[in-house]
Amino acid sequence: MADVTISSMIGDIEKYKFNPVMIQRVALEALRIASDNTLNIVDPTNPFVFCLENTATNVAAFMQQNEASTRRLYPSSALTDEDLYLHMSDKDYIGRFATPSSAFFTVLLSKTELLSRLILDTLTGIKKITIPRNTYFTIAGIDFSLQYPVDIKLMPHGGLQITYNNTIESPLLPLTTNVVSWDEVSDSSNEYYIRFTVEAHQFNVITTYNDITTASGFKTDITMDDQFYHVRCYLQNSSGVYVEIPTTHTQQIYDPSVVTAVITVLTKSIRVVIPIIYISSGLASGKLRIDLYQTKGNLRMLLGNYPLEDFNVNWYNINKTDNDIYSTAISNFKTIAIYSITNVDGGRSSISFNNLRSKVIKNAIGVHNLPVTNIQLVSTLEDAGYDVVRNTDTITNRIFLATKDLPKPLDDRIITAASSSMATANFTLGYVGKKNCVGVIDNGDSLTLTPDTIYRNINGIVKPITQTDFDTLNNLPLYEKCLVITNGGYLYSPFHYVLDATGKTFEVRPYYLDNPFVEAKKFIYENTTVNMQVSLDSTYVIYKTANGYTLSISTKSSQNYKDIPDKDVQVQLGLNYRNEIDKAYLLGNLIGTDATTGERKFEFYLDSNFDIDSYDYLNMGSFKYANTSIVVKTQLLQEFDVYFTASNIPFYSSKINDELGFFQLNKGAYGITHEKLKIRFGYPLKNLWVKARSNVDTMQYQTYSTSVEAVYKEDILAKDPITGSVFEVDKNGNVLKNPDGSPKYNIAHHKGDPVLNLDGTKVYETKANEIKYDKDGIPLLINDYRQVLTRSVDILTIDGVYYFAKLNNPVSYITEYTNSIVDSLLKWITVDLIEFNSTLLDQTKVYFYPKVTLGDIKAITLNSLEVTIPASSPLKVELHVSPITYNDPVLLNALSKTTIKTIDAALKNNVVSTSAIEYALIDAYGSDVINVDLYGIGGPANYKAFTIINKSSNCSIRKRLVLLPDNEMIVEEDVTITFIKHGIEV
Repeated sequence: MADVTISSMIGDIEKYKFNPVMIQRVALEALRIASDNTLNIVDPTNPFVFCLENTATNVAAFMQQNEASTRRLYPSSALTDEDLYLHMSDKDYIGRFATPSSAFFTVLLSKTELLSRLILDTLTGIKKITIPRNTYFTIAGIDFSLQYPVDIKLMPHGGLQITYNNTIESPLLPLTTNVVSWDEVSDSSNEYYIRFTVEAHQFNVITTYNDITTASGFKTDITMDDQFYHVRCYLQNSSGVYVEIPTTHTQQIYDPSVVTAVITVLTKSIRVVIPIIYISSGLASGKLRIDLYQTKGNLRMLLGNYPLEDFNVNWYNINKTDNDIYSTAISNFKTIAIYSITNVDGGRSSISFNNLRSKVIKNAIGVHNLPVTNIQLVSTLEDAGYDVVRNTDTITNRIFLATKDLPKPLDDRIITAASSSMATANFTLGYVGKKNCVGVIDNGDSLTLTPDTIYRNINGIVKPITQTDFDTLNNLPLYEKCLVITNGGYLYSPFHYVLDATGKTFEVRPYYLDNPFVEAKKFIYENTTVNMQVSLDSTYVIYKTANGYTLSISTKSSQNYKDIPDKDVQVQLGLNYRNEIDKAYLLGNLIGTDATTGERKFEFYLDSNFDIDSYDYLNMGSFKYANTSIVVKTQLLQEFDVYFTASNIPFYSSKINDELGFFQLNKGAYGITHEKLKIRFGYPLKNLWVKARSNVDTMQYQTYSTSVEAVYKEDILAKDPITGSVFEVDKNGNVLKNPDGSPKYNIAHHKGDPVLNLDGTKVYETKANEIKYDKDGIPLLINDYRQVLTRSVDILTIDGVYYFAKLNNPVSYITEYTNSIVDSLLKWITVDLIEFNSTLLDQTKVYFYPKVTLGDIKAITLNSLEVTIPASSPLKVELHVSPITYNDPVLLNALSKTTIKTIDAALKNNVVSTSAIEYALIDAYGSDVINVDLYGIGGPANYKAFTIINKSSNCSIRKRLVLLPDNEMIVEEDVTITFIKHGIEV
């Protein structure tokens, strides 16, 4: 009898462990071998066969289930969302699904009414009111919600305090601070308002109340209009209070002793189940409240374009127990205003399985109060819509680049986003400053590159163009000008860059200075004894000019002030600059008087060369101190004093006179009103990537222009070799005398004689082109050496076609779009990244780096060659369509837009394939297009497929300038779409 061993059967189990038929076959074969062929069961009705089949099936099922259960222990082996959910905590689900965008809303409350409506808290002795936790701000049908109540308190010392109440923490938004920024402002009637700003997120909450019964268990479906963000469940206790219970998204993990709701996210609804174990044990019964948070995900809105009356607010508490006398008081306010100037651009849809899997494996899922690893930081930034590139990663320093595409236009006349790059411009300060490059302000050892500086990329070398080149370009015929600009590689930056060589190291600092505004007005004092009123009207405005800024104000005054002759009224601007105690002053210019109201209008010319020092102070040259013109330094957010004065009026002294600069004022002038204006000139862009380096040049040292022969500076005396005497002596040893009786010296070399080498050749004191040295032997630098060093500077640039289009027509949708680009960049750089950087540890920094979709990028082709391709390319598309489609212009226009949108979406991928794009186009066209051919991907080489190496780069569709019949220049995608009729006319 042959041996049949268990080890041999187990050793082969991998071959058939999931195949019951093979297991049965192996068992029967083992029986045959063990019985020396004496047993051969062939009857399928034999009970032995039935038992064997049943056993084989159970064994296979057990082994399959065992392997699946074992695999679920490791997230790297996960194959489904449910596998990953086993490794996620409750908080890890935050961010797993769609995430909302956010906006900052400003609330204005009448100070008088606020103080009158504050309610005394008898426990603390402090008066307060509360803005409800779930307050909604609604604009254009889009809801933005708070997650924390806001307490406004009048403190015992008489000051106001505005804070978030974080007694109950929201799992969706951990607070980094409970302080709410606020200030006090006044209008033209000197009515005071408390102004504060809160951040709200774009979601709304669907609340349902349900009964849990022991008879049927609990399961309910809730329909959603938008995308799923989060869900919170509350069980009513015996006191009628709703207490939050945990939630999970898997039936496999929950604590049987703690009531837990199981959530399943479906396409347009969610399912909430309370497992029967809680109901049968009596832990879950009564009322269940479900709060479903839904959001639109990615959203782009320009809230600043909406008028004040379009903003609505709903003071609301979901939890009715939060309604008290403090939270209901706000709904009774009569004088209140809500507005926002935020450019909303954020949020995203649910992350993919592969992305979720990566985050779970790297422990980078959920909310991170303090990113402590690079993986968690990357995850946090990706949740906010950024791609992340690691630039520097050392023990002492870690730098990440957060990159993002420029926002897409809201106007459908431009379909795709503008192309951008971080261009490395190469130049010398001397060339750029002295050669009169367009848009460049020369401040000596520093330059300011303004947004009017035009750069040109020629074969990968980026330089500013000169004023002459700019004028030549603008003088071209408009049609030719459009072609030259489209093909010329022109770039511009929306920011100012200060190139500072005044210190020991060369620095580059970016700023945004183009859209100044008055942030607040405050009334300080009025000289009531003069019996007249004058103050700032609410129409004050400040705007940037080529030479600085102009502040324009109008008066709101009483008749007796209007009756004063123009020559006797003056307005003075005062500034405590830097750390100076004394003020500098600027006198306003009377522009005119409104013919209807009789109110006067003044303008202040704040001259500036836009030179900003390393402390972010802006130079201004129009102020005076003690009648002497001086250059003052203002902060980018600066408060100015405004003094209204008049002369030849009855003398009434006041404390305003103690602050005036009388050297500028008329004789006998006296102060009437003192107010303050807080002006925002711009923003320092600390979190925008900038890099600069200086290239050493031999021209940095002083050299001699000519050769100079060496001569003896004094007479050189010769000593007698025997006596050592320097005097001439006769044969008797007597010193010879000069006619004047002085001793005669023995002179070897007279003063002025040339110095010779031993071989008789001339010695040179200096030679032409030799380096000059100081007395310590250190080479002397030329006086303007900083001007001749070659500098390489990284500058954020945008496709120049947009600059020339808005230059052609400043009031157009192109200008609106470029303004929205700047607004988005400012939010990303001055809001988002400031928040991210505040949570980082040690020497870790995150900088904004635009997605490079312009210029040259590196890619790998199908034959594994690394090549340089243009990021932005013109494209050609041929569409074969039926005669019906060909004769429908509306449909052809729709197909053109679909073509551009589909190609643009495909170019966002790391791997770009012409055939994949063509398949995507066919899928998007449906039956309207028979065939499509695409040309031009990857530039003139027309690569069929390639992989982009750098994560911060993408391909894009090139833009072109187009001249309309009315001579307006517009920007459109450089895609030539040819429709070819195919088929038989019906």
